[in-house]
Amino acid sequence: MRKITFVLILIIMTTNPIKEVSSEQIVQDLIIEIKSKKFQIDKELDKIISDYKKRIEIKSKKYLENNPTNYIGNTYKGELKEENIPHGIGNILYQNEDMYSGEFFETLRHGVGKYTYLGSMNHKDHPFSIGYYIGEWYADANEGLGESLITKWENLSIYRGNWAVNRINGFGYYHMLGHKDNKIPKIELIGYFVNDQGFKYMIEINRKENGQLEDYPPSGLYEFNVEQGTKTPIYEFKTIEEWDNIKISKSNSYPILEKLVESYIIDETQTKEFKDAKLEFSILLTKLQIDTSDYGYDASGDLLEWFQKVNELNRGSFAFSSLNDVKKGTQRIKELKKEFELLKKN
Repeated sequence: MRKITFVLILIIMTTNPIKEVSSEQIVQDLIIEIKSKKFQIDKELDKIISDYKKRIEIKSKKYLENNPTNYIGNTYKGELKEENIPHGIGNILYQNEDMYSGEFFETLRHGVGKYTYLGSMNHKDHPFSIGYYIGEWYADANEGLGESLITKWENLSIYRGNWAVNRINGFGYYHMLGHKDNKIPKIELIGYFVNDQGFKYMIEINRKENGQLEDYPPSGLYEFNVEQGTKTPIYEFKTIEEWDNIKISKSNSYPILEKLVESYIIDETQTKEFKDAKLEFSILLTKLQIDTSDYGYDASGDLLEWFQKVNELNRGSFAFSSLNDVKKGTQRIKELKKEFELLKKN
């Protein structure tokens, strides 16, 4: 075992000021917490996916027989609200042939649903594998627990865990596939992620074709440093059975992880105030797009430039990291609406 960092010992001793613990025991307890949290995430995500298949998918398939509704150039079949906007359960086929089936709120993908990358899949490396995301959505973005088959790299990958604003954020685990018809993962990363990258203390497992551990790089507990782009081994598993035989704690309590990691990744974007404001922003922006969509087909000059500004705001909204960003975005919608009215008059 590599020498554990002084910061790690200090934090754990603060958590348990009376109980005397060795650095070895601290590491073992941390590994147990990571494996136990993975078990909890799996259980919760399986429940969400099961609910989707039983409650949402069956209902959404029935709507495929309905007459389509044009929604900003995309084809929608499903439940509608006033003014023929998607609201409830339905299916939408986008212009690039990607498809979403699931819950909508005021036109937004919101609730639980599945997005299938039919049109934007990686045909070169994976011509027979279609990427997808299935899980929770908030204000048109992957938000909450979800599972994704990732096809954009040479090796197929699966991620299961937490997401925020369309990116891997929070606790989860990542499998790079490649062994025995993708049944045995080459690499597994388990722990917290920030913007798609491993963060702080994570389990990394590197497997051979037969499922046993690779000699190099070693498998075990690592400390990841995102800023420096480094990872430092803390504890090495001698065999895969050492990891497999770790008993899971069912207490749903993770004091070491909470001290070491969660305090670093909780920010304003996870507050109710931010989420409510982002939802309102997304509804207003989508309404603006719907109200002006008839003018976009043959737009040119100043009008084309205006539509480009709207698209720029839409893309930039995924990078909102504070309530102030959302408020500025909402104000920008109001300005764009006034600009459009002036352009119509001219």
